[in-house]
Amino acid sequence: MIFDFSEKGKVMVNMIEYIKTIINDFPEEIVETRSSPAADHLFTVRDETEAKLLPEEQARAFHHATAQVLFLSARARRDIQPCTAFLTTRVRAPDEDDWGKLKRLLGYLKGTLHMPLILSADSLTLSRWWVDAAYAVHHDMKGHTGAGMSFGQGMALSYSWKQKIMTKSSTEAELVGVDDALGYILWARYFMVHQGYDMEASLLYQDNMSAMLLETNGKASSSKRTKHIKIKYFLVKDKIDQGDMTIEHCPTEQMWTDVNTKPKQGAVFRKFRGHMMGIPTEYIDADYINKVPLTPKVSMLPLTKEQLASKECVGDYESCNKEIRRWANGRPQNTEGPFELPKNDQKCGLKDNPTEVRPSESAEETSPPPPLIMVMGRSWSPSIYGAVRLLGNTVDVAWRMAFIHPLTFI
Repeated sequence: MIFDFSEKGKVMVNMIEYIKTIINDFPEEIVETRSSPAADHLFTVRDETEAKLLPEEQARAFHHATAQVLFLSARARRDIQPCTAFLTTRVRAPDEDDWGKLKRLLGYLKGTLHMPLILSADSLTLSRWWVDAAYAVHHDMKGHTGAGMSFGQGMALSYSWKQKIMTKSSTEAELVGVDDALGYILWARYFMVHQGYDMEASLLYQDNMSAMLLETNGKASSSKRTKHIKIKYFLVKDKIDQGDMTIEHCPTEQMWTDVNTKPKQGAVFRKFRGHMMGIPTEYIDADYINKVPLTPKVSMLPLTKEQLASKECVGDYESCNKEIRRWANGRPQNTEGPFELPKNDQKCGLKDNPTEVRPSESAEETSPPPPLIMVMGRSWSPSIYGAVRLLGNTVDVAWRMAFIHPLTFI
């Protein structure tokens, strides 16, 4: 995770190398790039009788990749939070549809690899919060909450999660969403106060007038339709009375965290993403390749013994890459039996799998992907998986057949 403070008054956050790791660790090759993290049917789930569950090892790979994107979304990529939030609800019993949704998300990350999170502040004494909720969007009819806080440009804090209780109306869903976010709103305010800032009341934007009346007036604005709502959701009224927060109406077209409650597409998605990430609406990834630093310019940490030892390999590294590329294009021409690493590879630190070596940038651009990928400590072949699928076999069969036994691979 890189923090770049080179531009005065702004910080640029990126996790490019981590995104590359996620894509490289995924068992299938991500070829296509996508313009959005999720399709409109993100929350659609097949009936249990129709769903085709993933085999155990593929389900583990799904769980692993989902955990990786969850880690990423909480730090540098606010734009993938609603898709990630949904995938986390599917890790116990993922099916083929979930696998496809995860692949689409990785395709989007591949196409926006260099996208940074850019943050700046107009005022550090006023935190602005946008909290929204989508009513009954999940397959079990529960809602989804999206929340975010900004001091000026970009969302310094951003959240997206499935609501834990059922609601009977969009107004109630909005009220539950505010209650979900209230702890974070107060925590952010108290944190800044203890840093020495004289904080104004946190400003909460809402686009539902009925919810605003309930949050401001409590039971005074309650009717027979809202009496069943538990009193704890009127905690927000108490915080308003204490001066910790205020509420203002915000048009839906400017409720930027709406993108955290449901998948959006096209120009609307790009506009909302721009405000979440602090980037231009018409973002072009190629424009940021040289703008986003991949590593810190100066490191304060001393070199480890392993880093010092790796420098001994510099002279033969290019020859290692040539051998790797030759191996990736097929069996080495000078071998007739099982593949063995040449001496140069052993000198460069290669052990059992040549894909463990990180090729140079030019090799990444010109060479095809390696024929084997390590999945849960076992060799797995994307090419065999694709070939078996083309023959009409199921995902389960193709997945199991793509694992290579080390004693039989010749």
